[in-house]
Amino acid sequence: MTSLSQLARYRFAGKSEQAVREEWIAPLLVHLGYGVETLNSIRYEKPLRLAKPFRTIGRRRVQVDYLPTVLGRGLWIIEAKAAEREDWDEALLQAWLYATHPEVDVPFMVVTDGSRIAVYDTQNVDWDKSVMDIEASQIARRFRGISGDLDAAQATRAIRSQR
Repeated sequence: MTSLSQLARYRFAGKSEQAVREEWIAPLLVHLGYGVETLNSIRYEKPLRLAKPFRTIGRRRVQVDYLPTVLGRGLWIIEAKAAEREDWDEALLQAWLYATHPEVDVPFMVVTDGSRIAVYDTQNVDWDKSVMDIEASQIARRFRGISGDLDAAQATRAIRSQR
């Protein structure tokens, strides 16, 4: 298994979105307690139906990159982007569209492009202000902050305490 220190040293320059997903996000999710051999599965590229009126940002077909679940219930999503090639604001809007979609409806969303990972609370009035924003190189040192809200063992408690 890839260590947090290896994730912190990972070179993202020139990497595609698929590489960010497979080589950085997938191991991070394992560290957070999600995946095979756990009760906390991950739904990948969940397609969402867009009913009228459409809430879109230029797309008619939408898919959530990652929907980690705790005992089958989704509590947050991850939207992955290619390393430093995408517009962060557009990625944030796309994540919000997915997180607030009636088929998903989760209180937290995470956006990462490999250079950073940011957590947002969709139910805050200022949903576009991150509740946590960590440079990828700091993931090993600041992992406790991320795991406090997103770790499979903590996610349900964190959400209950906020609501």
